[in-house]
Amino acid sequence: MTQKSDNSTQKGFMHRYHAKIILRTDYLKSDNTCALAMKVTINGKIKVLPLGISIRPDQFDVTQRRVKIPGKEGADINFLCDACESRAHTIFIDHRISHVVLTMERFEHIYFQEDTHQRFIPYAIKFVNDRSHTISGSHYNHSMLVIKAIDTFRPELTFSQINSVFTNAFDLWLKKKRMAVNTIAKYHQTFRTIILSAARAGMPVSNPYKEFRIKKIPPSRIYLSEKELRLIINHYEQNHHDGPFSVTLEAYIFSATCGGFRLSDLKRLTTDNIIDNIIVFTPYKTRRYKTGQIRLQLPAIGRKIIEGKDGKLFNLVSDQVCNRHLKDLAFLVGIDKPISMHTARHTFATQYLEQGGKVEKLQRILGHSRINDTMLYVHLTDKSVQQSMNIMDTF
Repeated sequence: MTQKSDNSTQKGFMHRYHAKIILRTDYLKSDNTCALAMKVTINGKIKVLPLGISIRPDQFDVTQRRVKIPGKEGADINFLCDACESRAHTIFIDHRISHVVLTMERFEHIYFQEDTHQRFIPYAIKFVNDRSHTISGSHYNHSMLVIKAIDTFRPELTFSQINSVFTNAFDLWLKKKRMAVNTIAKYHQTFRTIILSAARAGMPVSNPYKEFRIKKIPPSRIYLSEKELRLIINHYEQNHHDGPFSVTLEAYIFSATCGGFRLSDLKRLTTDNIIDNIIVFTPYKTRRYKTGQIRLQLPAIGRKIIEGKDGKLFNLVSDQVCNRHLKDLAFLVGIDKPISMHTARHTFATQYLEQGGKVEKLQRILGHSRINDTMLYVHLTDKSVQQSMNIMDTF
């Protein structure tokens, strides 16, 4: 929170340093917001440094000197406030320890300098926030989680400190947290993305991943066999469920039989996407790759599921709740597999190929930007491979 005054003496002169977050209530903008700033006091001289963020006066806690906006927005702003105060306090301590007189001019030079001491965390937060309108909520949350992990591991990290030694140390720290291999890989990938962006923006940083290989384990793609999928469809047709469980069941079957929809797309589909029993949509995850619109003819089961609906096709709850519903569903129908909403996508892909579908068309249906991603499903269709060997029975 607010940094306490840092007083030190050099040759009989008392140095007084102080930094705190304030809200500029002396100037109210046309949208009824005020600017957040950091008030720095050095030996009686005062400087107010804007943070580039404005909030309503009622959203600021004058006692804690932090915003009280709920959710990730408030957490992110307070995280930035912490980083700014921490940066100022570090400058105060460095000068106290080194017995160097700190003037306001020197403080500003160090605080805003853009040489090899440029700080990583503020840049990373701005980078993620600038992309927030083009990435999913889960992607945004993961990116902020990575940034906070880096700040916990190495507070006040500067770009000049980022090298292969740092990357290896960060990797070891993540392993000690007992994270899974692929989770650690995602942390590294996010960190690398920010670093490469910083390098393109002219920041003094080199890519440490030229000397560090990100380790990943190929994920196991769990999917349902034709028999297992029919068990779920039969349960749907022969039983009546209400509430969120029913919505999850319908969404799962719709994805597994009508196009392998991702959960992010299922949540966005509305009756406006249905035109003459053809569903027209743009995959949310790959929209930036310009894969274009996808048009799919709905099979009978899909038409039955959406019959009578208006507005959103599936009012799904959180991912975690949906997956709990599917765990219960698997138990009800006797499927001994850890199925999730994404299992429906894998199920559609494998069933499509096993029924004779072409991999090139499957790529288009799934919205893959690379054929290699689709080819992974070819290796799962053991049934097709075994059946194709029947032609050798003629010998």
